Amino acid sequence: MGICNQEVVDAIKGQADELIYTAIANNEKVALLAEKLAEIAPGGSRKKVYFTLTGSDVMDTAFKLARWYSRRPRMIAFLGGFCGITMGSLSLTGFKKVMYERFFPLVPGVTHVPYPYCYRCPFKLEYPDCGLYCLEYIRDPVLATTTPPEEVGGVVVECMQGDGGVVIPPGDYLPKLKRLCEEYGFLFIDDEVATGLGRTGRMFAAEHWNIEPDIMGLAKPLGSGVPIAALIAKAEIMGWGATGWAFTHSGHSLGVAAALKTIEIIQRDRLPERAARLGEYLLKRCKELQGKHELIGDVRGLGLMVGLELVKDRKSKEPAKEEAIKTCYRAYEKGVLTWFDGLYSNVFRLMPALTITEEEIDQGLEGFDMALHDVEAGKVPFPTF
Repeated sequence: MGICNQEVVDAIKGQADELIYTAIANNEKVALLAEKLAEIAPGGSRKKVYFTLTGSDVMDTAFKLARWYSRRPRMIAFLGGFCGITMGSLSLTGFKKVMYERFFPLVPGVTHVPYPYCYRCPFKLEYPDCGLYCLEYIRDPVLATTTPPEEVGGVVVECMQGDGGVVIPPGDYLPKLKRLCEEYGFLFIDDEVATGLGRTGRMFAAEHWNIEPDIMGLAKPLGSGVPIAALIAKAEIMGWGATGWAFTHSGHSLGVAAALKTIEIIQRDRLPERAARLGEYLLKRCKELQGKHELIGDVRGLGLMVGLELVKDRKSKEPAKEEAIKTCYRAYEKGVLTWFDGLYSNVFRLMPALTITEEEIDQGLEGFDMALHDVEAGKVPFPTF
């Protein structure tokens, strides 16, 4: 979409001139947006939609809905997952320890299990010979010991981890996880906050695996920068009344106007298909960089969401955190804005605008290439801020 897309800006201005805020029940455009989201959501089931403002509170609400519907208190979530920073969504998050320091106790009942991070398998196995042990680990020992399945309401998963390091599950993992959920009666809760609305080359990441989530959360790109988030669930699941759950600014008029125009542009300009095509080019160019720089241990991605994992040594895979900091700083000096994350703060997550061109990709990677070269040559001191 790019920054300050003029059509979105005009939609926001027009809405501000008409009406900035009113109660959700009196806003016709809220119904239009809910209908549109239900229409484009994966699968053929009838859907209902509930609006919040951020990714954190939409996943917090997903947690509440799963407990309310299933009448089961426990949840399963993943290490490396980033669901948010409110008390409920932070309880689902399995990210860095700094996020949890001095906040204990969090919401009880969440069991975290390893994500299928094949480059750094916590079980030291190799796919496909591993037989997806990380999935079997959920069945036994987790469900066989500390987490009784009859008490589990749902499994919260990012079909592709973002903050966790652009980690993509092997091809058969998510379909088998969905079948495990169906076997035990767990809700499959899909966090699409970072991956939804075309980023991965499909409208939603779950579509890469032909999965229809029971509950799905959207946020970041939905309003093109205006705060709005949406929880989409199968209609029979979202049967609660509005009184006990509504946020003051649920379905805020400016966010709704921005979201309607954003979705219109994404569909009209076929941006998911464009992201798939440009993503292949970006991935190819990044793998070319890997061939030039020993610092790059792994390159992975879907659509316009590509991760470059930096390591001190490709054999040991020791994370190159200090080198990532230096690379980020030198790239900035070269005119390239980027950032790194991942569990070990060593993965550059490349998520350009869906409207980026091949020429702009080349231009950005040229600066990144020079930054890596300077870091490997010892020319970049540790930055002081």
